[in-house]
Amino acid sequence: MLLALLIAAGGIIGLGAIILRGSTVGLQNSKSSFEQLAYLEKAIRAQVFLSGVLPCPAHGDGDGTPKPACTGNNNDGVVPWTTLGITREDATDPYGRLISYHVDPDLVAGNICTGVTAKPGALRLNPSGNTSLFALISHGQNGLGGWLPIRQQMAIPASILERENCSDSVSGATVVRCSNPDAKDISQGPHQADPAKANYFDDISLAARSADYDAVCAAAQSGGPPGGAGVIQ
Repeated sequence: MLLALLIAAGGIIGLGAIILRGSTVGLQNSKSSFEQLAYLEKAIRAQVFLSGVLPCPAHGDGDGTPKPACTGNNNDGVVPWTTLGITREDATDPYGRLISYHVDPDLVAGNICTGVTAKPGALRLNPSGNTSLFALISHGQNGLGGWLPIRQQMAIPASILERENCSDSVSGATVVRCSNPDAKDISQGPHQADPAKANYFDDISLAARSADYDAVCAAAQSGGPPGGAGVIQ
């Protein structure tokens, strides 16, 4: 009987260790996702300094090349890694999905700088009233709405919050499309830990505020972006 109790206790401890290890892996992936989003934001910031414009997103089932135009509902997709000079792996989150990239559609047709300040972004960051120039999104552990590097899109999220972050702009006709009624809306949460809940949300996002880009505009205005003289006005 004593031996049986010891075996049962060992099993409980082992199960607890497995659960704890799973939680730790989730936390590590979340931290890695935040670090990766910050890295990609810096790459986009460098591109703005060089060219004065925000890049268009790439198609999720494409080769990382930006769309030729991203106005209106074409303002969402994945990070255009070819334009940023990075690899597909750099634009893939720890869960194996491409990082989504949503940009204010009014800021891609021309220069985002007005003198030494950035134009105000109008991409809404729900549920707050804040706005942004663009947002980078990792679709979290469930990955719903995100793109796999094999050019396939994960299933449409049931949660309305996650559906707002799901890219509906694709180049193919046989892939999943999400329906976001307003191209300028993305969700930041709140996070919901229970996948069975209707409002489940595990996306991780990073938004770029206009004020954060004032320094980029000022630096480009004073020194001139390398290889792009006359771009910043």
